[in-house]
Amino acid sequence: MLIAPGQAASATPAGHGPSGSASGPLALAGPAPEQPAPEETTATYAPPEITDGGPAPQPPAGGWLVGDAETGEVWAGEHIEQPFAPASTLKLFSALALEPVLDKDEVYTATAEEVRVDGTKVGMVDGGEYTIDQLFHAMIMSSANDASYALAEAAGGQERARELMADLADELGLQDSRAVNTSGLDADGQAFSARDLMVVAHHFAQNDYLMEVAGTDVYDWPGATDRDGRRWDGFQIQNHTRVAGRVDGGLGLKNGYTQNARGSFVALAERDGRRVVSVLLRNETMTREAAVDLLEWGFAQSDPEPLAMVRMDPPDDDEPGASAAPHPVAENLHAAADDDDASAGTAFPPAALWGAGALAVLALLLGLVIGLRASRGRRNRRRQRDRRSARRPGAQPARSDARPARRPRH
Repeated sequence: MLIAPGQAASATPAGHGPSGSASGPLALAGPAPEQPAPEETTATYAPPEITDGGPAPQPPAGGWLVGDAETGEVWAGEHIEQPFAPASTLKLFSALALEPVLDKDEVYTATAEEVRVDGTKVGMVDGGEYTIDQLFHAMIMSSANDASYALAEAAGGQERARELMADLADELGLQDSRAVNTSGLDADGQAFSARDLMVVAHHFAQNDYLMEVAGTDVYDWPGATDRDGRRWDGFQIQNHTRVAGRVDGGLGLKNGYTQNARGSFVALAERDGRRVVSVLLRNETMTREAAVDLLEWGFAQSDPEPLAMVRMDPPDDDEPGASAAPHPVAENLHAAADDDDASAGTAFPPAALWGAGALAVLALLLGLVIGLRASRGRRNRRRQRDRRSARRPGAQPARSDARPARRPRH
């Protein structure tokens, strides 16, 4: 969860300052407090009566969906392809991009840049030493922007992190989304669709390490020594999402809020071998409640009818028809074709037939162009997958030339 840039940073809670003192400098240490409630809004959400075959909850969201996290079936939703500011739900995607290139046991030394970052922070101290594993817990559990900034730096810098996320977006075939930073703080051009976040949730759930982190309820954040030699006490952090361990079969995943993005949520649960995911973007009120209600509605449906299909994985190079569909395909729930005006047995004049023939030739040429571009795209994705494999733990990630490299210390 995020607070908007410009809002006051959280003060260090009593007892979490330097050892032997009751408090310390502003925002240098201590867990983030409870987040401020969203601005007052006239939008309302009425929790529905959930029944098998009954209507799905209707959250006051810009884009939302609920469906099968494995098959990509969407059972209910609105504007699933429209991109919105994602707030901290973006951290699912940035974690998925950064995790393969980072060694969880490496130690990162925090700098003033992390301490000064906007929004929610776990309380890193300038000069404090933290393992990559600890930073992932802070970023995913507590939505810590200081930890997400530090993870980007550890992976080679902010620009390098953007390159990794762009590579992952292409690898997953995301169509409606673009990541500008690793935190989800509002940024020009940064936006995700509910459809693409469903794909991200599917792949996040296949990463055992990240799922273990997302499912952790409480975690001991370590103490640290700052650059002035002061020792800061450790403390306990909690999971802001309150899905794992709180919802029947709950697995996580991530919540978010900024004044611009409003409420966002990606929730995942599993019951009897069936995984259901709900996604909300630009929701006005009761975001977590609506996300959980959508999960409950999904599990209550004995035979839900798919209203759309989201392709969770790009087609393999040797998959039949791959050239015709190089990216995941989803049907917009509000884009049904109007076929009622077509009359059976209508006679077409010769000129119309010639026009139809010309259109067929153009369609054939367009298909050839699409096929060539798709083939090039598959080769590019294969090279990107090879590069990502080479960047797995044990390989040294490339670093941006735009700023001095600060390597994590063992």
